[in-house]
Amino acid sequence: MVASDVKTNIGDDIWNSYFKFCIERNPWDRMASLYFWATKKKAPRPSVTEFLASETPLILKRWGYDLYTIDKEIVVDQICRFENLEEDMDNVRLKIGLPEKLDLPHAKGTTRKKNQSYRDLFDDEQRVKIAELFAEEIASFGYEF
Repeated sequence: MVASDVKTNIGDDIWNSYFKFCIERNPWDRMASLYFWATKKKAPRPSVTEFLASETPLILKRWGYDLYTIDKEIVVDQICRFENLEEDMDNVRLKIGLPEKLDLPHAKGTTRKKNQSYRDLFDDEQRVKIAELFAEEIASFGYEF
């Protein structure tokens, strides 16, 4: 549910009293992850160009920036970066008063080769296409290819 809908449903008093956080990830790395996950059972696997031309990449747009912004303004109290997930989530844990360290799962870790960089997956045209789709995230968090 997008932030504006949550705020409308719970009202300003509750919205303002809650600690709100989300997780953001480098858009190119996120897209690479989705590519390998969404095409893992397809043989042969579609090309990256075919994948980016499909509707599937738009899923990431709907599950991203618009979830934690209202009228393009960030409205959560903390944004955890996937690249620093354990440290950032530990800060969330402390903020909300959880006594024990979180044991974060490592799901979907086998869908692409370990240490396979998104930089090796996307060509210049694909890099630009992803940058255009996620321009707000890139500008807000300083992500670079």
